[in-house]
Amino acid sequence: MLDVRCQCEEDALTFTLRGEVTDETAPLLDSLLRAALTVDVPLVVVDISGLTEFAASGLPVLVSLSQRCRNAGRSLSMRGPTDGPFGLLQLAVD
Repeated sequence: MLDVRCQCEEDALTFTLRGEVTDETAPLLDSLLRAALTVDVPLVVVDISGLTEFAASGLPVLVSLSQRCRNAGRSLSMRGPTDGPFGLLQLAVD
């Protein structure tokens, strides 16, 4: 199960992820994160601190978001664990 919360502020759109990104939930996550580009904010934040599992199918979702943000002139920031496998996510989107 994946829970995605979205908070929009004047200068940032924050997605807080809780639960599991799996082969089944990755397409839903992709759809929700694509919504980030419909809101005119300079910064998109993805908080992964609440994730308990992150399948390989989720990585292309975040890489794609990073590319779309860059193409739209927006910044992408990852929040959450920086050690172990979750640390690789930060490297993948930088």
